[in-house]
Amino acid sequence: MPKGDNMKITIDSKELKNILQIVTLRGKYNQGLGSKIESLPDQIYIHATNGMVYFYNGNPSTFVVYRHECENAEEGSFCVSSTMLAKYLDSGEVTISEKDSRVRMLSGSSVITFPSVFRSPHLNIVVRLKDYLSDLTYTTVMGGTSATVTDRLTLEGIYSVRKSELVNAMNMAERVGNSVYRLDADAESMVVSSKTTTQEVTTNIWCKGVNDIASTTVVSLPVGKVLDYVDDVRVALCFEDDKPLVIATDSITIMRAPREEPR
Repeated sequence: MPKGDNMKITIDSKELKNILQIVTLRGKYNQGLGSKIESLPDQIYIHATNGMVYFYNGNPSTFVVYRHECENAEEGSFCVSSTMLAKYLDSGEVTISEKDSRVRMLSGSSVITFPSVFRSPHLNIVVRLKDYLSDLTYTTVMGGTSATVTDRLTLEGIYSVRKSELVNAMNMAERVGNSVYRLDADAESMVVSSKTTTQEVTTNIWCKGVNDIASTTVVSLPVGKVLDYVDDVRVALCFEDDKPLVIATDSITIMRAPREEPR
């Protein structure tokens, strides 16, 4: 894991709490005929550059990054327990630094120290994908005709949607109860749906496709809950049949493997 000599960032505690919720992707996921509250690993990877701090997490089917602008960040990287970090967040600004495998937090007049984590259990996922997804923002995606998301995958199914409409549609679909969501899109419309043998919710939302491509994907991911934490008003969705879904705003980027529908 790359490390700096003394990484340091200053950030609002409330914003950091929201970031931790985002990068752990805690929410309802499919389990059989129902759903279960789950999340990504507790360990997150933080990388500070000149002007930007990236918060990463992932597992074999998921990648997520949150981008936080920070003019006075001191460059470096480390892994930390999100639970430990959240435990000491109160209110106001907090300054976080890491040196010699120790995290130091300054919160008001309090100084908190605890060990950093040697590595995230799925750091290899982050390392493999971060060069493609770290700066794949909504603006970047919508400024092109395709999105390269891995060394072997470029997506041309690119759709812009209003965040509020997507969140409302996903939250309504969640009420079905199995946390399995289907997205059907073409150049001018998108349908968000979920169903069981006895219930079905279908919502049409505004959509603008970059290319004249019709695409379908099925995922289990708490999209509505996660997007509620960010202020971005538009979301880019990149997907094609039987390929991963990429969700990009100017703050966050998520890639999730497709879920095969029961046949």
